[in-house]
Amino acid sequence: MGLRNSDRLTARLGLGWQAARQLGLEASGLAAAYRIGLRLGLWRRLTPPGGRPLAAEPLQWNPVFRPVDTERIRDVLTPLAGRLVEAADEIVAGRVRLYGGPAVELCLAPPNADLHWTAAERAVEGDIKDIWEPARFGWVFTLVQAYHLTGSLRYPQAFWRQFETFQRHNPPNMGPNWASGQEVALRLMALAFALQHFPLEPAQEQAILRAIVEHARRIPPTLLYARAQRNNHLLTESAGLLTAGCLLAGHPEAASWKRLGWTWFDRGLLDQLEPDGTYAQHSTNYHRVMLHAALWVNALVQGDPDLVWPETVRERLAASVRWLAQRMDPSGRAANLGHNDGANWLPPGGLEHGDYRPVLQAAGRAFLAESPLPAGPWDALSLYLGLPDAPRSTELLPAARPESGRLGDGDSWAILRAVKFHHRPAHADQLHVDLWWRGQNVLLDAGTYRYNAAPPWENALAGTDVHNTVCVEDSDQMLRAGKFLWLDWAQARWVTAEPQPGERLTAEHDGYRRMGIIHRRSLERVSAGHWRVADWLLPLDAGKQPGGSISCSLQWLLPDGEWLWLGEALRVTLPPGPVQVKVTVVSGKREEDLLVRGGERLMGISPIKPCRGWYSPTYSVKLPALSYRVRVSGTLPIQLQTDILLGES
Repeated sequence: MGLRNSDRLTARLGLGWQAARQLGLEASGLAAAYRIGLRLGLWRRLTPPGGRPLAAEPLQWNPVFRPVDTERIRDVLTPLAGRLVEAADEIVAGRVRLYGGPAVELCLAPPNADLHWTAAERAVEGDIKDIWEPARFGWVFTLVQAYHLTGSLRYPQAFWRQFETFQRHNPPNMGPNWASGQEVALRLMALAFALQHFPLEPAQEQAILRAIVEHARRIPPTLLYARAQRNNHLLTESAGLLTAGCLLAGHPEAASWKRLGWTWFDRGLLDQLEPDGTYAQHSTNYHRVMLHAALWVNALVQGDPDLVWPETVRERLAASVRWLAQRMDPSGRAANLGHNDGANWLPPGGLEHGDYRPVLQAAGRAFLAESPLPAGPWDALSLYLGLPDAPRSTELLPAARPESGRLGDGDSWAILRAVKFHHRPAHADQLHVDLWWRGQNVLLDAGTYRYNAAPPWENALAGTDVHNTVCVEDSDQMLRAGKFLWLDWAQARWVTAEPQPGERLTAEHDGYRRMGIIHRRSLERVSAGHWRVADWLLPLDAGKQPGGSISCSLQWLLPDGEWLWLGEALRVTLPPGPVQVKVTVVSGKREEDLLVRGGERLMGISPIKPCRGWYSPTYSVKLPALSYRVRVSGTLPIQLQTDILLGES
């Protein structure tokens, strides 16, 4: 038993050192310092229960956004007035759509509010995100838009009722809603937005300003945790501090908040954005979070001569706009890559939660001085953030960009995911293929569903086997060392010096190098309604053949629909028309064709995992989907070919 414990300790130490090496010694050291601070009670002393005393004299504040043209806002929002008013009236009635899902009670009275935040989070049962999400006050933006559209006072009155509820049930630094600096910062910015756009009595203004002071004071002590994450935590917390510093310019702590916020936002973007626009979290949804934060800060920059974007940051933000455009369908939906926690903290009035047009339009105007889209209701975000009109550009959508891994046009397009990781991966999804046809995502990325849930659903959709790629020996491409931690990163490269021009792309990754295997994949558009994917499992060393037979599986995840097995191909009827997927085993032995829907086997005999055959379009929502999987065995090289026919091609 002692030896076994010793082996476990050695293994943990080995993983710890490997994680520190891959994540960076600075980030690992900051994370360790945060944990030590928790154990020593340092954060409790720096953020005392009930907060520090506030000065008695009234607080002065400066608007941080340009005044909005309410008549123009009304014109932009009118086409979606019915849906916007319906959403706002739900909030007035005390209900909210978390993560863009079904309406639920808007609850701002969390459990464990009698505990300091350092203890409260650990005491929460279930998924703490369900407590945090309504307390971000993201619903404020919907109420503001409905108020500007209709002029009805029921919307600012609803905000005030909910604000008072929050204040009663969440004393400063107490309870789970103060546990995360990011949640505090997002709420701070929503309060600042309400302060500027709602008609308020002087006493109400003072109450909100005092709350903003309490929120701003909570962030700096644990900013080292956000720095350790090297992700959107640092950006949103820095943006919150910057907001408080600009809003409360005369407050004794304002200069410190402003300096700290601007410094770390700038450094965070330089660290987290690659020159080609790739964001550190390798997630379309978190890419939107990053752009929302950058757009918010850009609005502050416009009103403050002391704040000027460094040229390198502007260049990377411009590249990040192009990155998003290449993963977005003309319908406004985007590829569901990486983690999707449903975050959309600057929600567009009346548009679907998963519509990326508002952020693309605003970011194009802010960082490219171009409007990627024609005028439409998605322009509301640009107007609120003080962005001027910009010339229309047709270069971003729906043009194919092989250098971004995208082929096709507005009718059908696909992406081949091939990444050189410099930041920790989100999903083990190298060489995943996403295919879209007439606004329908016909080859899906499964998404996320939940981070915190009973087994097997605790971030279960991050592995290789639920993506549209090849899985060897039922193993992930990388070593899963924690719920959010991958080690031994699989690195991809384009097979040619540049992605091949025209209608074909080829890439490979080394995630199975421990088995002596390279996975190579080509994506080809044969014709308007015919796509082809070719897969090869090759020896890592051309002169050294791995011994023995190997097994692998190729999955394609399609939306749920009427399906028909044609003997050698799967046909699924979807809204745009029929989609046929045919897998040919060029070399190797075909063992089984397996079809799973919502965790239940429809075809085949192999045991199945309950997480197979699901699609999560946003956090906490999972829908049945069709997982078509072909199992193959043999010696290397193994070659598979998939032909996807759209319509009656």
